[in-house]
Amino acid sequence: MSVRRARAEEAARLGALHSDIFATSAWGESFWSQTIDHADHIVAVFCDADDVPVGLGATRHIGEEAEILTFGVAESHRRHGGGRALLHYLVAETEKAGVCRIFLEVAEENHAALKLYTGAAFHEVGRRHGYYSDGRHARILQRRTDLAAVRH
Repeated sequence: MSVRRARAEEAARLGALHSDIFATSAWGESFWSQTIDHADHIVAVFCDADDVPVGLGATRHIGEEAEILTFGVAESHRRHGGGRALLHYLVAETEKAGVCRIFLEVAEENHAALKLYTGAAFHEVGRRHGYYSDGRHARILQRRTDLAAVRH
């Protein structure tokens, strides 16, 4: 198992994986093709023993802030530390890009994700009522990177 940057030739696989993780996903091959090599994005994958992506995460950064656009691990590979490793990788890579604060939204009833994020020093800074298309609410979480302490 490993975590690494996604490769351009994996765009179709990431589109299918994203659809498997998020049933309502509209982020297909075109999105991933445009995002993987974009200078303001980081796309990382958690891979199985055969180096096949089974988890993914994407960030967009502007200046000192970043947003985790999407993050997930295939159900068959959850609860084995892959999500934690993937999140750690994304935080480290965004920090290398000069980011001091990372934001994300997560469904408030997604207790496993909330536990993962709070365990990685994210904390709630707001809520978005009716954020998801099915009316569910989202929590907005933030994490300051180690770079934030140096700069501020």
